[in-house]
Amino acid sequence: MDYGSDRRREPRFPIHAEATLSLATERQTVPATTGNLSGSGVYLRLLAPFPLSVGDEVTCEFQVRHGSEDALPCWGVGKVVRVEGLNAAVELTAGGFAPPESPDAA
Repeated sequence: MDYGSDRRREPRFPIHAEATLSLATERQTVPATTGNLSGSGVYLRLLAPFPLSVGDEVTCEFQVRHGSEDALPCWGVGKVVRVEGLNAAVELTAGGFAPPESPDAA
């Protein structure tokens, strides 16, 4: 793959996982699926309309699976950098391997 002509800082990987997205200022979430992931971003396909704008601060939660093993809960926080219909690109600024509400998330 040639990443030299791509504006992205890191390569994206086509990892498809169940996800949820929420605005930092709201408790409402929307279900989504990931289209691809990198160390600094995620491309999401929202499963329902959701009021997103470029610059919104969001929390994303993912259920990444590998084979038949249990899902690995992951989360990330960041800001929306692109919205196209029901698709959104989020630049991640932090993340981890447990839901952010969990005491183990730190």
